[in-house]
Amino acid sequence: MHINAQSLARGWAYGKKVIGDGWNHAVRIGHGADHAMRVGKRLMRGVQAYDEGRSQAMDHYTNVMAHHSRIKRQVPELDL
Repeated sequence: MHINAQSLARGWAYGKKVIGDGWNHAVRIGHGADHAMRVGKRLMRGVQAYDEGRSQAMDHYTNVMAHHSRIKRQVPELDL
């Protein structure tokens, strides 16, 4: 079996194509993973902001209920 220049060139082109396709596929996977990480980070920031807002709202509710209880206890005539 002889290897001539034409079959060597075809083999080189095919090998180059396979390596290039693999590289491009790896780059696409990397971009997808990077995008997923960025979305996940924004989602976590959103959840954290929700938790902080909920905590503040519950603190305000607790303060209002404490004031209501004090007023109710100190001024029973209001019948709150």
